[in-house]
Amino acid sequence: MVIRTKDLCKFYGEGTNMVKALDNVNISVERGELIGVVGRSGSGKSTLLNMLGALDRPTSGSVEIGGQDISKMNDEQLTAMRRSKIGFIFQNYNLIPVLNVYENIVMPIQLDGKKPDTQYIRSILDALEISHKISALPASLSGGQQQRVAIARALANRPEIVLADEPTGNLDEAMGEGVVNMLRFMNREFDQTIIVVTHDQDVAEKMNRNIRVADGRVSS
Repeated sequence: MVIRTKDLCKFYGEGTNMVKALDNVNISVERGELIGVVGRSGSGKSTLLNMLGALDRPTSGSVEIGGQDISKMNDEQLTAMRRSKIGFIFQNYNLIPVLNVYENIVMPIQLDGKKPDTQYIRSILDALEISHKISALPASLSGGQQQRVAIARALANRPEIVLADEPTGNLDEAMGEGVVNMLRFMNREFDQTIIVVTHDQDVAEKMNRNIRVADGRVSS
């Protein structure tokens, strides 16, 4: 088991103003799964992804990554765990404008005091068909190319888990389909566990399994 949540809750506010973003959520994810997290806007799916990625702390309950309860870790331990085990793909790419493609990809590895595996990164860039853009700045790239750089960055440290938050949300249909195909390729070729938050039914149908969230609860 790669990921498990136990009675996971995340509440905001108090009393009559309390919002139960997650309410006793119990899920488990096996290694190598390709999973969609689906639901309407405000259902709690992005909150769930943030919890699984240790970007936020639960109100109660627990999140286990590789058998470790991350809700009991301090900030330093969480940072180390995120860098070593989890790759994030954000909807807005989060690329640094003054760094070129290669520098954006390797920066998280270098921040961790490690040496990038240049050959492995080159293989990712080849697979993503952006090797020719390795020295380009983000502003010169199309939206689809920027998203592929974000995917390469998420893969560069060989994480066990890749979490993607609406990765096709800012892309047109053709570019979005390309990103989904690349996620499927990553899952198959690199044996990574991939969890994709999406409101797009077409994207959800291309996942191997879907977790449906409604009103902070897993409905199916």
